[in-house]
Amino acid sequence: MTSILQMAEWVDVPAAAVRPIIAEDPDDDHVLACAVAGKTDYLVTYDPHFNQLSGSYESFQVTKALTFLWKVRGDQPPDDKP
Repeated sequence: MTSILQMAEWVDVPAAAVRPIIAEDPDDDHVLACAVAGKTDYLVTYDPHFNQLSGSYESFQVTKALTFLWKVRGDQPPDDKP
């Protein structure tokens, strides 16, 4: 089994790369800067402060974990209809 540490990549983010985007929680700006510097495709979070980004920022998608899982697996959420 592969650990997340084996798949992770260290990203250095210069202080100047952190821009004020999330006014309600400025610490989240560091997360955004890291995602940009790391050239990520997805930022997976349930933090409601990221909702203001309307699902994307720069070149990546901002999504919740289940939505990301469905995307990775290539399937859809279960049908709620009886």
